[in-house]
Amino acid sequence: MRTLLKNAYIVTMDPNKGVYTHGSLVVNGDRIEGVYSGMAPIAEYDEVIDCDGKIVMPGFVNTHVHTSQQLGRGLGDDVNLLTWLHDRIWPYESSMTEEDSYISTLLCCVEQIKAGCTMFAEPGGQFVSGMARAVTEAGVRAKLANSIMDCGEGLPANWVHSTDEEIARTVEDIRNFHNTANGRVQVWFGLRTIFNNSDELILRSKEEADKYGVGVHMHVAEVRDEVEYLKEKIGVQTVTHLNDLGVLDKNFLAVHTVWLTNDEVEMFRDHQVKVSHNPAAAMRVLGFAKVPRMLREGICVTIGTDGAPSNNRMDIVDEMWLTSLIHKGWRLEPDVVKAQEVLAMVTLKGAVALMEEKNCGSLTEGKKADLIVINPRSAGMLPLHDTVANLVTSMHSDNVESTMCDGRWLMRERKLLTLDEQAIYTEAQRAADAGETVAAVVEQGVDQGAVRVAGGRMDHQARGLVDHDDVVVLIDHVQGDVLGGQGRLAELGNVHGDRLTAGEAGAFGGGLAVDTDAALGDQAGGLGTGQRAVGGEEGVQADAGVFSCGCQLPRHGQAPFSACRICRRTTGSTPRPAGRR
Repeated sequence: MRTLLKNAYIVTMDPNKGVYTHGSLVVNGDRIEGVYSGMAPIAEYDEVIDCDGKIVMPGFVNTHVHTSQQLGRGLGDDVNLLTWLHDRIWPYESSMTEEDSYISTLLCCVEQIKAGCTMFAEPGGQFVSGMARAVTEAGVRAKLANSIMDCGEGLPANWVHSTDEEIARTVEDIRNFHNTANGRVQVWFGLRTIFNNSDELILRSKEEADKYGVGVHMHVAEVRDEVEYLKEKIGVQTVTHLNDLGVLDKNFLAVHTVWLTNDEVEMFRDHQVKVSHNPAAAMRVLGFAKVPRMLREGICVTIGTDGAPSNNRMDIVDEMWLTSLIHKGWRLEPDVVKAQEVLAMVTLKGAVALMEEKNCGSLTEGKKADLIVINPRSAGMLPLHDTVANLVTSMHSDNVESTMCDGRWLMRERKLLTLDEQAIYTEAQRAADAGETVAAVVEQGVDQGAVRVAGGRMDHQARGLVDHDDVVVLIDHVQGDVLGGQGRLAELGNVHGDRLTAGEAGAFGGGLAVDTDAALGDQAGGLGTGQRAVGGEEGVQADAGVFSCGCQLPRHGQAPFSACRICRRTTGSTPRPAGRR
C-alpha cells in the first residue's frame, strides 16, 4: 500500500531536514519511502491525501504511562504520595484481573491515539499478557513491563514475591511477548521504586535487560521521602546509590527525577541516562525537576503523562503545554525550555529514550511510518504566526485529525479505525463498577476525613501550603539564591529579587523550617537590593503540607474492597485469578 500526503506543512524533526512548508510524504507499507520539500515524484499511489493547510509530523511518544491504572482515574486525588500508593492505588491494582488489565489498557490506548501518541512506555502493570493483547489490537507501539518489587512496606499479600520470582516473571514475558505484533510490542524491566526494590533485584534486572537488549524503567528520586529514606538507610540519595551499584546506563529510563543534586544530574549525563519528565503529576505533589539544567547538560529529557490516578488527563498535548510553562514560571526565565525543545522531547528524544531512534521519532526515509496529521483550523490554534510554537503552546488534542502507526491508520478525521471506541467506554465503566467502585473507595477515604497538621509537625509532602497555628507557610519554591544556605531563613527576596525587611520576613511566621539539603542545587547567600535570582533550579524546598491525610482504605484481602473486586469479576462460573501471577 502506497500513500501520498501532499501540500503539507511537514515538521520532520529530522535535524537534516527541518520544516517543509509545502511538502510531500510517501508511505510504502509500514515505512516512509520519501519526504520531499515540494511535490513527490509522479507515481501510482493507492491513496492520495491533500493536506493543504494541515501539519504532518512524527507521532508523539509518551515515555511514562500506567496503562493498567486507567480504570482508577480519580482514585488518587488530593492525598500525599504514600497514602495514594498504599491506601488507594495498590489495593486497587492488586485486585485487578488479566481482563481488567486488558480493558484498562484499551481505554488508555484510545486516549493516547486521540492525542496523537503512536508509542508509549508502560512502567509496570500486573499482566503483560492483557496489556500486550490490547496494544496489539489498538495498533500502537509500546514498551510494556511488569511492576516488579521484592521488598518494602505496604505490599498487598499477593504481591509478596522473591527476587528470583520477579526476575523470572519478566523473563517469561520477554519470551512470550517481546517483539510481537510486527515488533510493535516489546517488554522491558519495570522497577517500581527504591522503597520496593532490593539491590539484588536492581542489579539482576539491569543484567537481564542487557542480556535481552531491552531497557530498565524505574521511578527515581520521585519524592523527598524517598531520598530521605535512603540517606537514613545507607547515607546517600537515590541516584548516587544507583550510580554506586553501576546500573546507570544508556538503557536506563529514570522517571520524575525531582530530587536530584547537581552532582547527580552530572551522573545522568556521564552515563547517558534517559529521563521522563511528567509535569502534571509533578505539579500535584512531587515538585519540579531540574529540566533546564538537564537540557543544558545534554541529557535526553522526554515527557510522559504518568497514570490516570496521578494526572487524570492522559493527554500528551497538555503535557507539552505544561512543560513549556512551568519551568519558565518557577525560574522566572521566559527563554528556557523552548517550543522546539519540547517538540523534540515528545518525538525524536522520546524515540531515543525508548531505544527506537533508528525506527521512529522523525519523518525520515526508511523509518517506520508513525505520524500524525494536525488540523490547526480551530479557534484555539489560529492564527499561525509561528507554527512550531503553536504546536506546543496552543494546540489541543482535538486538533490531531489522524494518527498512523506502522503504516496503518489508527484514526482518520477523529474516528478510530482499530478500536470500537464506544464499546470500550461501556466496558471500562462496567469493569470499574464491578464490586466496590472507585467512587466508593474514594468516598470511604473522604468519610474518614483529613487530619490537620499540628504546629511543628509538617507532613512530608513537599511544596505545600502549611497552616501555622496549625502553621501558615507561604514560601514554596522561592529560588535558592534568595535564601541563605545554612538552614535558616536568611533574607527572603521577593519575586523581583529585592530584599525583604525583617518585618516582612517575619510575616511568614517563626520557626519556619527551610530545608537547605533539598536536592535542588547549590545555594548562595542573600541577594542585595535590585539583584535578581537566576538559575532557578537552585531552589529551596519547604517541607510542608496543608493536611496529612488519615485515610486507611481496605487493603487487599480485606472485605469489602478487594473481596468484592475479586469475586464479582468472573467469566462464567469460574473466578478469574486475582492480582499478580
